[in-house]
Amino acid sequence: MVRNNLLETLFPGAGCRIAEMRIRDAEFDEICADLEALHAEMAELGALGTPTDPRHSVDMAETIAALRAEIAARLGRENET
Repeated sequence: MVRNNLLETLFPGAGCRIAEMRIRDAEFDEICADLEALHAEMAELGALGTPTDPRHSVDMAETIAALRAEIAARLGRENET
């Protein structure tokens, strides 16, 4: 699996564990993929200077925060095992 700089940046020191968990857990992989896609969409909108509905931007930011929290929680549970 190709290592992902975004997830390594968001979760320093956890890149290898994230890659392993993505292989073993399809749901975890989907959560990571959703986070990557939303980050890419926000970056693209920002780079293009595309005006967006402020509520849409807030919704995206809230979803990103929730996905990051879920990944962090799953990483924490993985450490407990």
